[in-house]
Amino acid sequence: MDVASKRWDVFTEQRPPDDLLQEAIKLVQEKEAALDMGAGALNETKYLLGEGFGKIVILDVEPGIVERAEELGEKERLEVVVSRFEDYTFPPDTFDLINARYSLPFVSPESFERVFLKAKASLKPGGILVTQLFGSNDYRNKRKDMTLHSRREVEQLLSDMEILELREEEYDGPTYNQGIQHWHVFTALARK
Repeated sequence: MDVASKRWDVFTEQRPPDDLLQEAIKLVQEKEAALDMGAGALNETKYLLGEGFGKIVILDVEPGIVERAEELGEKERLEVVVSRFEDYTFPPDTFDLINARYSLPFVSPESFERVFLKAKASLKPGGILVTQLFGSNDYRNKRKDMTLHSRREVEQLLSDMEILELREEEYDGPTYNQGIQHWHVFTALARK
């Protein structure tokens, strides 16, 4: 595991599961399969295991995710895919829940719409999407390799889904390696 990944895991490993993910669990009709996109320190994966999902696909670009997943001791319930989102073959109508916490913005602008559409298509009818997207005022707004959105763009991305909750927050807060920065985050809960 490289140093940057290790620092990120240390920064996030004690964080509790996202409150909106906890809310989403109450809305999931079945718990056959979930997709955890950009699973990082596996906080949400652990939570999903505890909530009884039969299978969880962990999708992360960091090779160290394999070792971290093995430490959970749930080989029969976990499938680890080391891949960029752009290269993953999203199986259609498969997942009851997709958790994409702070991961989708790292898809390039050229690939974002295609990845987002394929991810949504991999939800079963009635499946739940929980995601965070970065807003246009986020401190990373000068980066050309990331995708940031306005509120209108986020609403458009989710227009073919039932938006159950959409929060927009702007605040100054810590990062794992750049001190205090300005965050602009959309947190969405939506049903296919």
